[in-house]
Amino acid sequence: MHTFVILARGKSVAQSQAVAVSADPLLVGYVARQLLKEPPEWGHAAPSKDPILRPLRAGRRRALEVVIRRTGEQPTESGTGRTT
Repeated sequence: MHTFVILARGKSVAQSQAVAVSADPLLVGYVARQLLKEPPEWGHAAPSKDPILRPLRAGRRRALEVVIRRTGEQPTESGTGRTT
């Protein structure tokens, strides 16, 4: 399977259109590293206390770490930077 980065624009996700798509491993790894720099709340006003949503957020972060490893990058403890 391939991992892609999509740049889209629209009034909402449902109404957006793809502007650009890339499967370049360096770009995909870079974007994943940048997303790992985001706070765990991922744009939510406060950390979720919902027992279903909490692990979902943690799973997204773990998925980004796997993407980074597969693109030749190694996430650091802070989720930033290149260690290879």
